[in-house]
Amino acid sequence: MLHSMSAGRSHEEATIQEFKEQPELAAAYLESVLRDGDDAEVFLTIQRVAAAFSESDPVTDLLVCSVPGVPGLHTQGQSAQEIQVNLLEAALLLRSEVFRPRF
Repeated sequence: MLHSMSAGRSHEEATIQEFKEQPELAAAYLESVLRDGDDAEVFLTIQRVAAAFSESDPVTDLLVCSVPGVPGLHTQGQSAQEIQVNLLEAALLLRSEVFRPRF
């Protein structure tokens, strides 16, 4: 269940850890926030997703982030902040594509 907390861990840390352990939960949560959340909720979720799935690429010396279960939501950057900005841009593009009425 999302937001389980252990002694000594913040809500933020618990959520990030849960996303790492259950990437399908992270994908479903992100999809829900992209569909129904406001911009602040989207940004906060992107921060948590970036923290959960970013890692250093030893070949390029860049941070890379790919969100399992969300096709097209991956990026790279030189800092955690750049990863967050790039993911936010990609997520907002996905939101406009996914939720655009198709005729």
